[in-house]
Amino acid sequence: MIVLRIVTNIASINSQRVLSNASSAVNNAMEKLSSGLRINSAKDDAAGLQISTKLSTQINGLTVAKRNANDGISMLQVAEGAQQEITNALQRMRELAIQASNATYSKSDRKALNQEFIQLKDEIDHINEDTRFGDKNLFQTSSGSLIDTVERDMAKALQKTWLSESEDIIKKQFGIVGSGSLKIDFEHLDGDGGTAAYVKPGYLGGKAVQMVMVIDKDDFPDSASIHDDSSLALNETILHEMVHATMAANFDLTNLPTWFIEGTAESIRGADGRLKTDSANLGLANVINDGAAGGNNSLNDLQGVTGFSPSTGAEIAAVYSGGYMALRYMHSKLGDDGLQTIMSELTKGQSFDASLNTAASGQWTNEAAFFTDMMTTGDDAANPAKTRLQLYVEAEMDLTNLDNGALGGRDASRGEIRENTMQGTGSGRLDGTKGFREYLILNDSDSTIADFDVGATYNTPSGGEILLEDYDVGVKGAGGEFVSLQIGANSQQFIGFTLGSFNSKNLGLEQAELIEQPQFAIFAVDDALVIVDKQRAVLGASMNRLDKTINILENIVENSSASRARIRDTDFATQTAELTKMQITQQAATSLLAQANQVPQLALSLLQ
Repeated sequence: MIVLRIVTNIASINSQRVLSNASSAVNNAMEKLSSGLRINSAKDDAAGLQISTKLSTQINGLTVAKRNANDGISMLQVAEGAQQEITNALQRMRELAIQASNATYSKSDRKALNQEFIQLKDEIDHINEDTRFGDKNLFQTSSGSLIDTVERDMAKALQKTWLSESEDIIKKQFGIVGSGSLKIDFEHLDGDGGTAAYVKPGYLGGKAVQMVMVIDKDDFPDSASIHDDSSLALNETILHEMVHATMAANFDLTNLPTWFIEGTAESIRGADGRLKTDSANLGLANVINDGAAGGNNSLNDLQGVTGFSPSTGAEIAAVYSGGYMALRYMHSKLGDDGLQTIMSELTKGQSFDASLNTAASGQWTNEAAFFTDMMTTGDDAANPAKTRLQLYVEAEMDLTNLDNGALGGRDASRGEIRENTMQGTGSGRLDGTKGFREYLILNDSDSTIADFDVGATYNTPSGGEILLEDYDVGVKGAGGEFVSLQIGANSQQFIGFTLGSFNSKNLGLEQAELIEQPQFAIFAVDDALVIVDKQRAVLGASMNRLDKTINILENIVENSSASRARIRDTDFATQTAELTKMQITQQAATSLLAQANQVPQLALSLLQ
């Protein structure tokens, strides 16, 4: 049945739809062909756009990194060229020293030779001071600014060693893990406040979402820790503060007793050394109970106290040593899983009293009950005045050793909850099995930051200089500058090395002369040549490494570009065929639309 309509022309509407789709497809194909891109907006391929954008970010970053590496090679070539001239000067100085050592020369002759010798020393100083790459002085750095150049590498090393290992230990011992972020800040604070490091948490909803660990280099001693021993204390402090950071990330610390917070942090690293010192200075009984030395600042007076800030030796003994003893006593009563249970309950939002009650299975219903049990006397007939805590400490804790609580294997001999393999001795020998690096923060201007491997023997003569046998000092204040080259597309992807300072003083030539001691000058120049040659070898190896880095970067850029092209670029063969097809469809739709618009006119013939 044929139906003729005037108002609604279905054939025309259909033709318009087909024409619209064909026109849109033609425009889309022309856009892809003209731009050369398959993805011109998110609507073309949302997932593909996201992936290709990430690839573009990587490609662009790696391209810049390749330029950085090339610039680094150029800089090292300048440095190595300057060192070549220093070597040439040293060779001539050695010739003069050998010549002056000959008995055929009089003192006046040696004075003449010494004039050239001194001029060559001055030229070495001139090369050291004025060798630049652009505006950057390669061999000189001002005291006090070194922390800025080394901070990123220091933070990276901390993240890879202390922080990650600290997190592993804390998780194993307490069953809690950190969340959010922890930023490392190196700061010069008041210099005499005694605060080596601390964590500043930023809270949201009762939990720390961002934490800043502030490391105060001024409060780390040059040669001795708080135990008057030549051992390092920085790793202990980092681990201690990591406990604070991890606890803050899991629950609100503001409502927890101070002795529990500090005792937990002390217990994981072992604090027998601190306890030994406090016991010797204040007396063990005064650390635990009220007494003349302890005053009102003993552990017994810290029950229920939160937000306590110790300022005197007695207060510190109560918070740290007292808290450590209390945690050790609690651990001995609760067993291996007791503290983990407390942490688990605190993470669930339970109060400290409720968490303690759960872990103790009703043995201690709250903090007060725990203190009552711990401070009970009369268990030992021979010493009826001693508390259970004091008897436990004397029987189970080693107050004859200095335990530094470094990261390492478990000290299983007494079932302690700390981690320890490192012992400090008066000679400064560090023995350990861990492969991490130790960092010693010094406030001597000539040796600001030094790093060395566990097992290195070091000493601290007057002036605070660190001498290492068979170990290279990573950074030495005015003695050289740590240089980092960004050779990756992401943060912390860089390589670093130290450009030493090669003035006559650092080369050991300051006292060398040819008038009275030409033989000494030969030895001094030989030693200087060894120093320069070692640095040149490092630079040569670094340049070779950068060459390999550039090759790797070029390979990654090439393959990443190919991957991006497969996702983003237009296939011209496919799009040309699509354009041709849709153009034909567009022309056909246009022709048929014209015919469809003529259909209503047929109705006029019925009216004649």
